[in-house]
Amino acid sequence: MIDSLYRQAFELIKQYDSIVIFGHINPDGDCYGSEIGLKAFLKETFPYKNIYAVGSGFKKALSYFNDLDSVSDDVIKNSLGIIVDVSDLERIEDQRVVSCLDVIKFDHHLLSETKTFGSINISNNNATSVCEMIGSFILANGYNISPSVGERLYLGLVTDSGRFLYLNDKADIFKVADAILKSGADIKSIYNWLYESDIIQTKAKGYISYNFEIKDKVAYIVLRKETLKLLNVDYNLASTMVNCMANLENIEAWVSFSESDEGRTRVEIRSKNVDVQQVAVFFNGGGHKNASGCSLNDINDYIKVVDKLNEVIFDVSK
Repeated sequence: MIDSLYRQAFELIKQYDSIVIFGHINPDGDCYGSEIGLKAFLKETFPYKNIYAVGSGFKKALSYFNDLDSVSDDVIKNSLGIIVDVSDLERIEDQRVVSCLDVIKFDHHLLSETKTFGSINISNNNATSVCEMIGSFILANGYNISPSVGERLYLGLVTDSGRFLYLNDKADIFKVADAILKSGADIKSIYNWLYESDIIQTKAKGYISYNFEIKDKVAYIVLRKETLKLLNVDYNLASTMVNCMANLENIEAWVSFSESDEGRTRVEIRSKNVDVQQVAVFFNGGGHKNASGCSLNDINDYIKVVDKLNEVIFDVSK
């Protein structure tokens, strides 16, 4: 069924000479990787087409790939839009997508299949990442993955899976990973810069590791904007350090609360086995079973999230 949708999407892509690829707010490795991986594949396959990827990108990878574009309103109004890694229309970073001539969506979040945007909605919550889906899309249409495309897609494969620790459908992700490795993509270089940490980040991780708190089965860190200023760390970057609390003995979930200068708090939730996506949805967020997120208007509401997580954990254990 999904291979048929991949082929339908490819046929629709053939009909357009201008294509713009969109991702979500605060792009992560999977969002950015699927945008620029798809762009690279389409440019290789259709060199005469105008292919664009828009958004702010995954900061850690921008200097390595730097494949994002500035696009005028007129271009978007005369283009096919492709949305990647977004289930909710309001979470698309560039809202001009609504003016595209038509839309294709690739997404893997839970409940994504109920939120349709255009002619072709491809939702697969068994996929660990959208980069995995883009790889499957390429293979389903009879193409090989080139080294250039493979490196971009591997970024999402490794980040959204937690270096292949959190997997949904193992068969598909390793099929795509195998195709990327066979392409000759430089995987080692990606690991080298992706997990490189400067002194400031290392000290911030040390702060989190030393100052986290525990309530019942949940470990958590509250990073107020004053603290982040002292650490000299942006709240978005701080939120990516949530796994400093991973794999603690007798802890089922861990969560970070990072406050922006404007007072909005980014919440990142992770777990060993418990479905934390339902907690994120409860607080108007979303994500995956073991990795989800949401936002709070007031950082002092952090305890509500912690309590809700413990409620879900103890309900499961009954």
